[in-house]
Amino acid sequence: MNTKDSNKFFHKDDFRMEYNSWGEGTRKILALHGFGRNLNDFREFTAPLKKEFTIYAVNIFYHGQSKIIERNPEKDPIKTGEFASFFEAFFDHLECEKIYIMGYSLGGRLGMKITELIPERIEAIFLFAPDGLTKNRWYVLFSHTRLGRSIFKYFIRNNIFYNKVLNSFVRLGIISQKLEGFIRSQTASKELQQKVFDIWASLRKIEPNFGKLKKGLENHNIPVKVFIGTHDNIIPLKNTRKLKQKIPATDIILIKSGHKMLTKKVGQEIKERLLE
Repeated sequence: MNTKDSNKFFHKDDFRMEYNSWGEGTRKILALHGFGRNLNDFREFTAPLKKEFTIYAVNIFYHGQSKIIERNPEKDPIKTGEFASFFEAFFDHLECEKIYIMGYSLGGRLGMKITELIPERIEAIFLFAPDGLTKNRWYVLFSHTRLGRSIFKYFIRNNIFYNKVLNSFVRLGIISQKLEGFIRSQTASKELQQKVFDIWASLRKIEPNFGKLKKGLENHNIPVKVFIGTHDNIIPLKNTRKLKQKIPATDIILIKSGHKMLTKKVGQEIKERLLE
């Protein structure tokens, strides 16, 4: 039996997703956090919305206690079909015919994919510094190619070499010092490095197809609002160009923040836009 404040779990086949909910409104939101974060990031952020909305915040797979049971993320990544059927089943479980999607960073990429695959279930999507707008060559190398995944696993086993490579990238100007700081915060231990590998490998097929996404958005009249931090060095404004070209109706909104923008102040602004 779950208490009011304890997390709940939804199971389908080999998938187990941890989630929690708050709010008392009739309209519903699916909240998807960023890489290395968790569902609690949305508690304060969505506080201004609790009267009008019920928020269902989930832990993305390989975060918290969300997992795919007895599955090798490298050899058997999540497929688009099972990803779609999982969230359809989850929405049925919530007795939710249509839902708003709120996705931050990695959660933004997944939110776009959910919308692309089952647009008939989506009311609107709100994306905050979303990942997946452009192809990062290092991500593609280390997650999409067998050679890159082998190199990544070698880095995990040999941290001294990993640190030397990272230092060289900064010295040569391949990555900025700010990006280096972000990378190191996510890979500070072998455990965290393994987690990065598992997440990247598992989710490598879950990337938006902007042509199909555009078609679904237009056919179901789904509005898209993308919030970008004016000082974001991880997902800068220029990354939205492809999305704006592919989906001209996208509303791009600048927020005075860096990459971390899930604050109560921004949440209040979102409330005003949700209730327009």
